[in-house]
Amino acid sequence: MGLICPEYNSIKSQISRNLNKKLPSNVTTFAEIPSESKYYKTKRGENFMIFKNSNLIIFQFPFQAKLFREYNDDIFVDGTFFIAPKFSYQVFITRTYAKELDSFYITSFAILKNKEQETYKMLFEKLKKNANTCNYNIRIEPKNLHCDFERAISKAAKAIFPNTNIKYCIWYYKKSLEIKKKINYAIMK
Repeated sequence: MGLICPEYNSIKSQISRNLNKKLPSNVTTFAEIPSESKYYKTKRGENFMIFKNSNLIIFQFPFQAKLFREYNDDIFVDGTFFIAPKFSYQVFITRTYAKELDSFYITSFAILKNKEQETYKMLFEKLKKNANTCNYNIRIEPKNLHCDFERAISKAAKAIFPNTNIKYCIWYYKKSLEIKKKINYAIMK
């Protein structure tokens, strides 16, 4: 569970394998995913799926909720389309950095049907609520939320965590500038 952050391809393969194991093989649409199933239990019998509606399914182990609760100074979020089931839009992953342990930990993953602000807002709201199920006295307010330049994510995060600083990932910014440069160069030819 709590390993030093592996390479992207390793994470991608691991999540894809786990999603395929957790979901029944005959699921072809978002609505067909059952709300309750043996697939959503850990080996200890703990619930793994914490929320499901028509646009969003959130998976989080109790240990991941504890990590989210205890190490929420820096939260890192990102969506990926490559490992998303065919009937969904993206898989959205949240991670935290535990300074004391000098490690990144995945704190949840979710299957999203869209990239709308309300969907992200619901995601953050449910993660915050789930982190507080064991101890209502802990205030979940990340100092920093690291994400790409997607306005819907940053606005949703600010709505749920109003005092959080949004830090944008430079890699995506650099990539968008390179694309813009290529387009401008092609137009000028």
